[in-house]
Amino acid sequence: MRLAILVADVNPNELNHEQVFESLKKANLSMVECAELTAATLQDVPTETAAYVKFACQRNWTEAEDVRLQKVYDAADFILNLGRPGPGEEGETRAHDRANMTAFDSSFKFFFTRPERFALRPDHVATTAVIGELGNELGMGRLINCVKENVEYGEDIGCNVPADLTLVATTANWGAWGLSAMLTLLSTAAGEKTSAESLLPDVLSQKLILKTLVEEGARCGLTWTRDEIIDRFESEENWKFLNELRQLTFSFLKSIQGQNSATGHRSHGERVGY
Repeated sequence: MRLAILVADVNPNELNHEQVFESLKKANLSMVECAELTAATLQDVPTETAAYVKFACQRNWTEAEDVRLQKVYDAADFILNLGRPGPGEEGETRAHDRANMTAFDSSFKFFFTRPERFALRPDHVATTAVIGELGNELGMGRLINCVKENVEYGEDIGCNVPADLTLVATTANWGAWGLSAMLTLLSTAAGEKTSAESLLPDVLSQKLILKTLVEEGARCGLTWTRDEIIDRFESEENWKFLNELRQLTFSFLKSIQGQNSATGHRSHGERVGY
C-alpha cells in the first residue's frame, strides 16, 4: 500500500503549499514531491513515504492538467477524500458556515462524479471513500437526508455526491486515525509484515505535527484561530482519544496474534476472516 496526496492551489499569491509540506517535513513526516504520478513512479516510492502531486487551481486548469490527473487515476485503486467539501444539490460547494466555496473547487471532484473522464482503461474503476464530519464533504451524498435533518445549515451545506464507502467521524482527524487502526488490524490478520507502529500514529508525532503547523501559520478550520486545536477540540481531547484508540487496537492485535500462533504460521497475504 502506497499513499499519494493530491493538492490543488487555491491562489498561489495567498496560499503556499510548498510551505505547508516543508512544515510537515519539519515534523518528521517522510514526503516526496512528484511532478506526475503513474503506477510505475508510485512503485518507486517507499511504503513509509507519502508522495504528493500539485495541480493548478481551477481557473488555471489546462488540458495538460487533465492528462496528469488521468495518470493519477490510472495508478490508483482507492481514492479517499479527507475533509474536502463537495457540491450540494444546487451545484454549489459550501463551508460549515454556508460560505460559498465553489470558486475553490478542483477537478478532483470528477473522481467521484465522472470517473469515466479519467479512466484510461475501460475495466479500471477506483473505489472511492470519504471521511466526513459535517456532511459537506465530497462523497457524503449517501447521507444527504440525514445531514439535512441533523446538521446545522445541513439544507445548505450538504454534499449530494456519493462515494462507494462513507466513514463518519467526530472530526476528520479522528476518522483518519480510526482508518489507520483498521488497516493495522487487517494487515496483521492477513499476515502482512507491516508493523502496527508504522500504520497507527502515536501522540508524540501528532503533537509535533500540530505544533509545527500552527507555528508556520495554520489555523483551526472552524474558529480560524492560530491555536493548537482541531475543529474546536482542545489538543488534550484529541490526544486522549488517540491514546484510547491505540490501547484498544493493540489489545485486538494481541488477540489476533494469539489466534495466529494457535493455528500455525500463515503464508504472507493469506486471507483470514474476522
